[in-house]
Amino acid sequence: MFALILASNVMAQTWAIGNRVITFVDASRGNRQIETMIFYPSDVTGTLVPLGSPADKKFPVIVFGHGEEIGWNNYQYLWDRLVIKGFILAIPLTETGANPDVTEFAKDLAFVSAQFTAMRYDPTSFFYKRHNSKSCVMGHGMGGGAATLAVQYNPALTILVTLAATETVPSAIAAASNITIPTLIIGGGED
Repeated sequence: MFALILASNVMAQTWAIGNRVITFVDASRGNRQIETMIFYPSDVTGTLVPLGSPADKKFPVIVFGHGEEIGWNNYQYLWDRLVIKGFILAIPLTETGANPDVTEFAKDLAFVSAQFTAMRYDPTSFFYKRHNSKSCVMGHGMGGGAATLAVQYNPALTILVTLAATETVPSAIAAASNITIPTLIIGGGED
């Protein structure tokens, strides 16, 4: 199923990769700051470059949860392959140390995805009218468990993908039984 969804979103054009950091603030959680590294399709590679043209081109968003104690820069293979095909990839930089709070991380993933929906309608936003409303939450290891938990916090998510997800506290396995959106689970024996 995910392959069909990806195939329907893959653009014939190959894009360059732009990037920027945005810190989202979740007022409902005591003004929690969620610094997020964002990679997006552009016409030229670079930091803070414009989104790809034409100006009315819209892109799907993937919000990605990193694994426990794994730096965001270890996932370059994802933005190198996904962004050039027309996906925006957002990686929250929270819960990076030992003993991450998985619930907070799951809420971060859900919140960042919701912010892309909000920015789609905000004329002051860099992403104004550039998100096509398709939102995937994805993660690796602990981030895969958090992505599974995130689905309950954002009903607008349209796809879940996990890479060698680990069981979490609270239980990602229990949360998975309530998921009704298209889901792709990729396991790994020697992750």
